[in-house]
Amino acid sequence: MRLFMEIPTRPAEIAQPRVWNKMVKDSVRKALMYHHNNHMPLHFLPAAKGKYGHKTRSEKYRAYKARRWRSNVDLVMTGRTRAVMTKHSAPQKIQVGGAAEGGKKPIAGKLIYVFGFNAELVAFYKAQKAGKTRDPTAARAGGVRIRIVNPNRVTMADMKKELQTITEDEATALQTVFADDLMAQIEAYKSKRKRIRA
Repeated sequence: MRLFMEIPTRPAEIAQPRVWNKMVKDSVRKALMYHHNNHMPLHFLPAAKGKYGHKTRSEKYRAYKARRWRSNVDLVMTGRTRAVMTKHSAPQKIQVGGAAEGGKKPIAGKLIYVFGFNAELVAFYKAQKAGKTRDPTAARAGGVRIRIVNPNRVTMADMKKELQTITEDEATALQTVFADDLMAQIEAYKSKRKRIRA
C-alpha cells in the first residue's frame, strides 16, 4: 500500500523553496522512522494475521513450523527477519526524494528492508517464484530436485505485501506525525528569523 501525505503550501515566511523542500523531506523521514519503530513490530505478532490480511498458511505448513521452529506466528520462522526488520536503531535504508515545490517529481519516501534469509533460502524462494523449487540441501550435494509448487503456497511476493500493508489508523498516525513535525520546523524557522532581524 502506498501512503500519500497531504503537504501544505509553503508559508510566505519561508521564501526559499530549497528550505521548504528540506523541511518536508525531514518530516517525511521522521514519519517513516515512526512507522519503523511503532508499526513494523506489529506485523510480527499473532494478531497481525487478521489486522493486515495475511494469506492463510496451510495446516501442514503450520504444523511443520510449530514442530520444527516452535513458531505459530506468520512471517516468523527463526526470528531472523523479525530481528532485522524491527531493529530500533534504524531500518536498513530510508530513501526520500523529489521536491515539495518546484521539482519534476513529488516528494516520495520509502523504507527499504532486506529479509533476514540466508543465501540458500533466497535461491529456494527464487525457484519458488519461477514455479519450481530447488532443494537447498540437494544443491549442496550437486543434485537438484525439482517439484511442482502448490499454487496456494505463500510466496515472497505475498510476504512483501503483508509487510507493506498499512491500516487506516496507522496512515492517520503517520499523517499526524508528519504534520506535527512540519509545523514544529516552521515555528522554529520563524522564531529563528525573528531573532536574526532583532
